[in-house]
Amino acid sequence: MTKIIGIIFSLCYLHCTFPASPTCTCLFNNNADLLCYIGSLDLSQTPESKQLSLYYNGNIIKVSNGVFCFKENKNVAKLNYLFINPELMQISNDGDNITSLELVKNATYHLYRFKKLATQTLQKEPIIEWNIKQKRMPTKILKGLTHHIIPDRTLIIPLDASFFQQKNGIITFKYDPLKGRTTIVKLPAPVTLSSKNEAFKEAIVHAHLCIMNLKNFHTPQEVKKIRMDNHTLIQESQ
Repeated sequence: MTKIIGIIFSLCYLHCTFPASPTCTCLFNNNADLLCYIGSLDLSQTPESKQLSLYYNGNIIKVSNGVFCFKENKNVAKLNYLFINPELMQISNDGDNITSLELVKNATYHLYRFKKLATQTLQKEPIIEWNIKQKRMPTKILKGLTHHIIPDRTLIIPLDASFFQQKNGIITFKYDPLKGRTTIVKLPAPVTLSSKNEAFKEAIVHAHLCIMNLKNFHTPQEVKKIRMDNHTLIQESQ
């Protein structure tokens, strides 16, 4: 009964917060260790917006009516957002049948780390704030060459940072503090430019196609995840 009440409350919260959003299937998970992370992208005035897909930890995340969601462990305190032209990513192999998703040489990108911080309001009400910092892509040396491997728990938004509002070279995010304990975590939303030109619309269509190509590589039947050096890498199944 408690689980059912929790789901009903979560659905009401989702509908009030994202009135145009479809039901998020991750709300119906039976694993108490998982939370439903919900984010938004303002793709209004863009007919192709329903076709945009993101990428997170080997999973393709579809954006529907500007809303997306995925499951993550409740103990995860931080994750990353990567804004990048999808053509600047590649799949590399270190020679030992271990492959990873990384950036091409001299790729331009914006990487941000989101960290949850426990604090309280002036009325002493406990809340969770987001600490957002721009970061450099981690590097790894393989056979004498430097590789910029995309870190674990990184949400890849396959759009160039130039399509988003920036202040002093940093993308602007908007969010509301998280109140109390909840099974839903509302993620900070990057603010897109108000004028969405043809280049933006074409970029969305192109981004969707590029991300869907990753599905052919990261299929459950063909690959398995392993953990190494704090990264989730992909190893081909035998």
